[in-house]
Amino acid sequence: MLDEPDKPDITDKEILCLEVAGLCHDLGHGPFSHLFDQLFIPKFKKPGDQKAWEHEDATLNMLDSIFKNITWNDYLEDEDIEFIKDLIKKPDEKEQNNPSLNEKPDEKEQKKPSLNEKTDEKELKKHFLYEIIANGLNKIDVDKWDYFSRDCHMLGLHHNFQCKRSIKLARVVKHGEEWHISYPKSEYYNLFDMFYTRYTLHRQAYHHPVAKAVEMMITDAFVKANKCLLFPPNEQRSNQKTLSESKDDMKAYLWVTDDVLNQIRFLNSDDDELKEAQQIINRIFQRDLYKLVGEKRIKCIDGTVSPGDLKEGIEKRLKSKKIEGDFFEIMVVTFNYGNGNKNPLINAKWYHKVKRVKESESGEKDGNKSTLYQNIESSVIYENEAYISDMLPKTFEQKYLRLFWKTARSGDKLRLYEKILLEFSKIKTFQDQKRNKVEFVDTILDRLP
Repeated sequence: MLDEPDKPDITDKEILCLEVAGLCHDLGHGPFSHLFDQLFIPKFKKPGDQKAWEHEDATLNMLDSIFKNITWNDYLEDEDIEFIKDLIKKPDEKEQNNPSLNEKPDEKEQKKPSLNEKTDEKELKKHFLYEIIANGLNKIDVDKWDYFSRDCHMLGLHHNFQCKRSIKLARVVKHGEEWHISYPKSEYYNLFDMFYTRYTLHRQAYHHPVAKAVEMMITDAFVKANKCLLFPPNEQRSNQKTLSESKDDMKAYLWVTDDVLNQIRFLNSDDDELKEAQQIINRIFQRDLYKLVGEKRIKCIDGTVSPGDLKEGIEKRLKSKKIEGDFFEIMVVTFNYGNGNKNPLINAKWYHKVKRVKESESGEKDGNKSTLYQNIESSVIYENEAYISDMLPKTFEQKYLRLFWKTARSGDKLRLYEKILLEFSKIKTFQDQKRNKVEFVDTILDRLP
């Protein structure tokens, strides 16, 4: 990858750190992956919490716990541990979430002041190292290449993106004062297929109505059983954490796996909420799922309404019609290519080859040719939309408002079901407190039984 004459070297230690970061970057995932941090944990968000907890935060805490219990001094130094953590989650992102994420009050004094300086210096000189595991610059990284291939294979979905080709053509090229992983312009369509694959997976699998219904049911079961799930199981009650608290204690969090679902099923307790959680899980196994009964495409008119405000506002409007919140749930689903409503490749880095004749030490040309890789300014590609093709999309994001019905649609619930369908069909616009406004276009509206 590194072919420039003044290229920065990659050391064996850096390669080791990259390998460790690649293997460990998803250690912090809770039960059922993103369901835990995106659906379950937000239901226990405290008023003072400014930033949402993410699974990367648990990964960093887990790494701290691991390195406290193993011998690593023969291979790594303190700054290498910080580098591994920075590869997983950039320092600025860590500070935004929690400035003292990896430090206890009594440890701040002991921490070497040179560590951050060394990692900052590395980031300035070798920015490209931070574009391999979790690429915050343009989202082109091996994490996506890994789960794209795995999920498409397991789901039986075909995809055109070839990561081996991108790896073969990638070069580290200097752009201004920074070195970035770059690709030839001919690789544009292959990389665009990568982001199209992401969109396809979200549309056909991750945000499929049945998948989201099951996720909502598992989340509801977790919430109702939360206080009955205690970790670690072999500790005294005073040292145990509930499911929602486990993320703050790595000794407890190590016990929190997908098996939590089975633990709920077989717990013996007279707790009414636990029994409700068990009923929800039994419904999943009996295929008696929550049902998508209404969907609207969202069109922004003035400004942008946040998904949270939209969900809260629509639920409030429906509840005002005497419809109980336990019977339905509103969900805002976003489909895009990974960069909001912008071209996902707008921040990608490009290069072109330049052939030149080598010169000897005396300044004479020896006839042998060498290849240099020079950057292509992104503005050259994107200021003229037709530079690549006239057939690329102009819109890269679409949002939908979904209505799920959680209970039976017969007997005494039929009247409420008919009422919520009628009220949902009447909703044509929404305006938040900042006067941002959206309109809706019905795409699904269930027929009455």
